[in-house]
Amino acid sequence: MKKNTKKFNQININISLIFLFILIEIFGLLNIWNENIYRRIIHHMQSGLYNKNKKPWIVFPNVNLFSNEIKIIKECSKNIEKKNSINSISSLPPYSGLGGHYSNKSSLYYNDFDKNCKQKLDVIGNRLKEEFEKIINKKLYLSNSNFRCCILRYEGIDSLFNFHYDTEENNCYRCIYLFHKNGNISPFCYFDENGVKHKKNLNLGEGLFFKGRTTYHGVEKNSDENSQRYIVGWQYSTDLSIKTKSFCSELRDKNKFYVLKIIFIYFIIINILIYIWTNFIINVPIKLNYFIFIPLILFILFLFLPKYLPNYIGTGLYFNFIRNVLFLCICLLSSINTPQNGLLLFSYLIFTEMFLPNSIIAKTLN
Repeated sequence: MKKNTKKFNQININISLIFLFILIEIFGLLNIWNENIYRRIIHHMQSGLYNKNKKPWIVFPNVNLFSNEIKIIKECSKNIEKKNSINSISSLPPYSGLGGHYSNKSSLYYNDFDKNCKQKLDVIGNRLKEEFEKIINKKLYLSNSNFRCCILRYEGIDSLFNFHYDTEENNCYRCIYLFHKNGNISPFCYFDENGVKHKKNLNLGEGLFFKGRTTYHGVEKNSDENSQRYIVGWQYSTDLSIKTKSFCSELRDKNKFYVLKIIFIYFIIINILIYIWTNFIINVPIKLNYFIFIPLILFILFLFLPKYLPNYIGTGLYFNFIRNVLFLCICLLSSINTPQNGLLLFSYLIFTEMFLPNSIIAKTLN
């Protein structure tokens, strides 16, 4: 026991890496879509947590799908199956911990359809759009993203969509319609302005129209192994010139190997940068046992403190315990050769997320 304690006391952290992390952000060395990848991961993971400051917007319109439209949608989707789909990995953490959708049946996005089906789906989306424009009293356009039309096929036991906010432009609206069901299916759920959860059971052809960016919503885990719940949705925008990129918009329709490749590349870069900085540029070691209380305190604070800070401090967003652990593991993997330096990366990122001015740290969020 004493031998292990002595060995632990000899582990060092290179405190000068803080300057490397600052330089990385200044020069965008690890940027993906104009944001540091670690901050993008943080903000993506936070989209799965309820935010009382967001005002939900959702309506259940009287306009339904026609029977011939349901037939068209089924025909367009019945023969398409994607291998290694990102949504069919697992319903368990870490994937579900990131706010994912799981089903043993792959989801389909606009680019998965052929030209003929795209045209047919656009016709249906534009017919519905006319009714939605009356509701919001604004002109709407089918979006140019891969979410223009998508089909989510919840099938089998444990299929779900964890509660989340959509990561899209703030001028976007979505509609969702049920076009096929079998067995005992889970209802659509959302939280109102008072934080009360509502469950909505849809009949075939019925749907809803809402702003996913501000409405906390999801589908609870299904317990019927024979269940089938297929929905079709269209994404609309009031201004197609506004465009932002996110993990959802760029990676949701990709297979798991493509996603892993993107993440792996960034892990290689940060590991190389930390190794070069520590071994060839600056190494200011301090004992791990002197430092260890800092990431521990920040870990605890990030569970609750951000929501109590003034609006001009930090992002106001936080992690729950599981997401905190997941992000800590990501940081440790960012310095495989000296994983203790990952604790410094974790501390730097969490501290700045909480205490830097909102105008700086929440720039991409705002």
